[in-house]
Amino acid sequence: MTEQRIARYQAIFEILELISEQKTTSEIIKSTYQLAHRVAQVPIMLIAMVNPKNPDMMTIETLEDGIHSRMTTPRRPEGLVECVLAGETILTGDFQVFLRARNFVVRSTFNETATLTTRSWLGVPFKTQKGTRGALSWQSYESHFFDAEDLHFASLLAKHLGFAISNAELWHDLSELANTDALTSLGNRRAFMHDIDERIQAGIPFSLVIVDIQKFKLINDTHGHQTGDEVLSAVGASLKQHSRGMGRAYRLGGDEFALLSLADSTVASRIVGKVQETLQQQFTSFPVQVNCGLALFPDDARTEDALYHVADQAMYVAKRQSAALSEGF
Repeated sequence: MTEQRIARYQAIFEILELISEQKTTSEIIKSTYQLAHRVAQVPIMLIAMVNPKNPDMMTIETLEDGIHSRMTTPRRPEGLVECVLAGETILTGDFQVFLRARNFVVRSTFNETATLTTRSWLGVPFKTQKGTRGALSWQSYESHFFDAEDLHFASLLAKHLGFAISNAELWHDLSELANTDALTSLGNRRAFMHDIDERIQAGIPFSLVIVDIQKFKLINDTHGHQTGDEVLSAVGASLKQHSRGMGRAYRLGGDEFALLSLADSTVASRIVGKVQETLQQQFTSFPVQVNCGLALFPDDARTEDALYHVADQAMYVAKRQSAALSEGF
């Protein structure tokens, strides 16, 4: 067995090692390029994957000389990469003649001249365990740079790349489940603790808003737990809608919610006001009211516990005032 073939099989084992590690898809792609560049002297590598949530779109990641680009683009029936995604294996040493013969459409990922100077092109399909379709492509500016053995190696690499990406997708899905509230799809308390700690470590000013639902137990007791869940879902959806682009909302448990935002106190209070308006329009047969408390980092507190305490106390003051006001009427 030649040294080159031994090196290639070793590269396959290195890809397999990635399966046992908690890597992101982008990290796996970079590692794969480094292996292909080292073992097969691959100048350019492209990996395209169909967007599972929107099959008409695909993500393309391209690496060349350490430069990494990423783009999302619509799929086109006449596209070269789309042909590989559909299952075709391609090897050509004269790319321009091949394009003219097949009448393919190509897209440039780095610059406008890249596709014009490409001479050799290799593409193999792969799939993840979730069924996500992908394409691995190697490219060179030299004619007839790749041969049948390169194609065989690329096919093996792509197959194991699919396994590694499957593992990354699984870790991502498990992480999402572990950090997402099942009822509202907001971040849960675990996600909140992680994010607030991250923001404090960054040292960038932000606001924390604690929100709860006035007399939620009474809503549950009077209208039933199904209605109570509908109210919780509505609060979560409204918080997410009105804070989009300005922060992230969380359900901490029960009827307690939180919002982390870069917005100042005025804007944060306005968000809660819009949530209240939405709830009043949505629930007309019985009142649904939210109370909120706000704390600013670093003005009000500089630690996670102290910041939460300030916001929580402010929320309870608002709750008592709201209760007293309603009793007054």
